[in-house]
Amino acid sequence: MSGVLSEVSDEQTDQNDDKAMANTSEPPKPDAEKPAKARHKRARAKHPNKKGIFPIVFIVILLGVMIAGGNYAYRFYLQTTDTFTNFQQSQSALVEQSQQFEDGVNKRVNEMQTRQKEMTDYIEVLREKNQHLRKDWLLMESEYLIQLANNRLLFERDINTSIVALESADRRLRETGDPGIVGVRKVIAEAVQQLKQIPQADLAGLSLQISAINKEIDKLPSSTPDPKSKAQQNNNVQTTSQNVETWSQLPSAIWTDLKGLIEIRDHEAPLQPMLAPKERFFLIENVRLQLEQARLAMLSGQPDVYKERITTAMDWIAKHFDNEASITKATLESLSKLLDESIAPPLPDIAFTYQALQKYRLGRETGPDGSAPSIPSATPNAVTNEPEKQVN
Repeated sequence: MSGVLSEVSDEQTDQNDDKAMANTSEPPKPDAEKPAKARHKRARAKHPNKKGIFPIVFIVILLGVMIAGGNYAYRFYLQTTDTFTNFQQSQSALVEQSQQFEDGVNKRVNEMQTRQKEMTDYIEVLREKNQHLRKDWLLMESEYLIQLANNRLLFERDINTSIVALESADRRLRETGDPGIVGVRKVIAEAVQQLKQIPQADLAGLSLQISAINKEIDKLPSSTPDPKSKAQQNNNVQTTSQNVETWSQLPSAIWTDLKGLIEIRDHEAPLQPMLAPKERFFLIENVRLQLEQARLAMLSGQPDVYKERITTAMDWIAKHFDNEASITKATLESLSKLLDESIAPPLPDIAFTYQALQKYRLGRETGPDGSAPSIPSATPNAVTNEPEKQVN
């Protein structure tokens, strides 16, 4: 660009010089005129050719531009080379970090797989041991229930509770899932069937009947006249005479009252002394005591005591109270029916159920060859409390 500007300035200077020379020069003389060709040669000699200078200037400018562009390209190449080198280095670092991370992940995955396998084995061992523990627990519950059934049947004669306990023990044995327990379950089923065949008396109903009879003992008339029995008979007569609802019943009521005025006594039988009020009170209380003891003996399953107390009460009633009275006859009849009740039928011996379970447990603990069975160890190999390592 500087060359082009210098060339333009030279041309302007030449033009200015020509104008100045044309203005200051004297008018040419006619004899001094020369041909135009000579004049052009002088002008060309004095002022060089401008068309020859321009390519040179252009070439110089082009070379400068090329040099500047080469310099810029070289610098750009160096900068690009540095950037590419840095990029390659960062890529190499990233690849190395990625490889390290992948190696760490693979190592962690392998460790986790190993630990998972060990945990699976440990869980399997625990499951097998838990099965043994659950089975032992079910066997202990069954043993307790069988003992409960034997005790309730032997000491309290409670057939229903014994049946329920044996059935519960059978359900526990079924939950064990051991085929070898079938023999014990068969024995329990036989014991339950025997208990269900036993006729059971209605102890609650019999107890209520005894209590009802016991409440009516003080209403029994004595065999000898006494003030209370006489007053009770008079009350009965008055109650009967007052129950007249129609005119047709009036003659019968009058006849009843007339018969009450006359009392016929049979003196052929030996006379008994009249009971004092205190003696009658103690007689009634003793009869009630005998019936209450009979009720307790019935509930506790003591048939001999039950029958002995009922018989004693019947003898006292027949001896000291009027046997011709309807209430006395009804009381003796009810007591006779209670005496015939079988409150304690013979019970079977179900101890063989406990013996069968003990035999099974003994065979299970010793094993078929007489040695104790081995239980798998529950100690894991890789379950530790070490902190996990961080993978960078």
